[in-house]
Amino acid sequence: MRPVFLYVATTAGSLLVGTAILTGSTALTITTVRSAVILKKRIKKQVCQKCSGRKVTACESCHGKGVIAYAPSKGAAVDPTWKCPMCLGRKAHKCFNCLGYGVM
Repeated sequence: MRPVFLYVATTAGSLLVGTAILTGSTALTITTVRSAVILKKRIKKQVCQKCSGRKVTACESCHGKGVIAYAPSKGAAVDPTWKCPMCLGRKAHKCFNCLGYGVM
């Protein structure tokens, strides 16, 4: 009984360690390649047309105001404005065209 349990535990541990190593090395490789591609694009000066390389754009939902007005029902005792769900009241958000990198 004991050798079977030991064999199963050793195999499970080996699989877990192997999976962790593979996941870590994959993440490191993806990060390295992404950084190299972005650097190459910056060297070639392929600036994003939408944000002009600033990495952020004005919010299209609230038009840069940070709040969205709505019409509550009559007699409602609430403020008729909501914080913009798109930019969270920051008036700007990451450029969706270049994903916030500033280059294409």
